[in-house]
Amino acid sequence: MRRGNATIFSGVDDSEIEDVLAIIRTECRARTELVPAQTLPFPGTTLPTGPEEVRVGGAIVFIVPVERFEKT
Repeated sequence: MRRGNATIFSGVDDSEIEDVLAIIRTECRARTELVPAQTLPFPGTTLPTGPEEVRVGGAIVFIVPVERFEKT
């Protein structure tokens, strides 16, 4: 939970989208980890007593058509 995150913007041609998605699927796999209950945000609820299994990692991908871009 305390590891870094990265935001990557990548502009590719439509014909390259599937290749990029394949790379992301290979390199950015989600996994589960046990984390101490004290590090989890549970506002207004009773804290668990032991470590909790949480899903970490993975990727969120937005595919957005770009009408125009400028290179300076």
